[in-house]
Amino acid sequence: MFTVWNEKKVRTPERSKCYSLEPMSMNSLDTESLTSYIQRLSEAHSISVSSFVKHLIFPTLYTDKNQDYSENDLYRVYYKSYSINGFNQQTSFFLRALKELTNRRDLKSLSWLKLSPLLTIGDIKVSRNWCPACLNEQKNENIIYEKLIWSLKSLTICLKHNCVLESTCPNCTNEIKQLDLYSVIGYCPKCKGWLGSNMVVNNNTNEENIVWQKWVNKNVEDLLKNEAVEFVDRDFILNKVSHFLSRHFNRTSNPLNKLAENMNYDRCTLTQWKRKAQQLSFESLLVLSYCVNTPIEVILFRENEINIKHISKFKNDLIKKKSYITLTTEEKRNLLYKFINSNEYPPLSLNEVTKQIGYKSNESLRYHFPAECSLISSRYKEYKSKINAEKVHLAKKAIRECVSTALEEGKVLNHGYIQSKVKIGKQFANLEIREYIEGILEKNKSYYE
Repeated sequence: MFTVWNEKKVRTPERSKCYSLEPMSMNSLDTESLTSYIQRLSEAHSISVSSFVKHLIFPTLYTDKNQDYSENDLYRVYYKSYSINGFNQQTSFFLRALKELTNRRDLKSLSWLKLSPLLTIGDIKVSRNWCPACLNEQKNENIIYEKLIWSLKSLTICLKHNCVLESTCPNCTNEIKQLDLYSVIGYCPKCKGWLGSNMVVNNNTNEENIVWQKWVNKNVEDLLKNEAVEFVDRDFILNKVSHFLSRHFNRTSNPLNKLAENMNYDRCTLTQWKRKAQQLSFESLLVLSYCVNTPIEVILFRENEINIKHISKFKNDLIKKKSYITLTTEEKRNLLYKFINSNEYPPLSLNEVTKQIGYKSNESLRYHFPAECSLISSRYKEYKSKINAEKVHLAKKAIRECVSTALEEGKVLNHGYIQSKVKIGKQFANLEIREYIEGILEKNKSYYE
């Protein structure tokens, strides 16, 4: 007859503000990076990374009226974007925001947070690295993403394609930040050029490098799979390394200086590790484990299985040593004033000056020499303003000539006609040019009435 109405409330699924986009290749060495996920999420909503960060991520966390953020806080996101994939507060900041925006609880694995006790800030690459062959393959599959493993300093080649990871755009030769205002995965944010290529496959001819990179991959994979890593701290690491060196290296059987020599490290450094007086970088741990042919996981969690049969020699050229600026503070200041007082035209931008002095980021230079950097920036801005003013002047002249010709030939004068005849490209987006065209069209309106 009649069905009985069930008054039990139906529980609707929780809604998210943004698409609950699924990360790529979860729980594997090919896991997507957090910066890549942010770029894909921005693209899925058809907005730029800058808009996504400014209008979604920051407002999600700064909900309290007493809390506020400045333009500098937003800018800091990009020049320190390498830390987003890392293991510090910046990483946690983005993870909290994305968790709330997407309702996903599995985004932690897109960063290096799990291995935070083992890592130092120097173990994360500042600039974006990628495998051009991987990007090309992904493009053919219509899903492009960047792997988290590419951001680890110790990883320099793609084992799948046996090619060196790229760090500069092949089109404009610029280094690329991990995350930029207008980042698009697979493309350079500066020149918009495609970063993928099949021409790089098998460009690595160093067999020893392949062995070393396989060791890096295997150690990272084992540590990520080990659940115990999340429950240790830096003191635990120091204690384990100290115990390992004390137990297996002594003056009679395995002298410590022999290990230091094979690692290409100073003996004092290893002595400091033994005394628990100095922190180890992840790269140092990898070199140590490689030389004794014992995985890091075994050194930390399965010490009873350690059996050192021989000590391998580690070649210096397998890792990229950090370069240091040898100039004193006064020498740097004198060099900056040399650029300031130079009559070179066009003047150098602060980015160009930064590279010539030897810094990677102009923020470091600004921190130590704010007044000098301000002078260099101001002079370059004046130069750019002058160039732009000249371009606007020439554009207006071309528009006037176009209008004059149109009136003489009896053509219909409108935006489309002017844009088809005056070849000034992006300058049509300039507010001054747009207002100038509007004024001309309004002035000549009566000619057609």
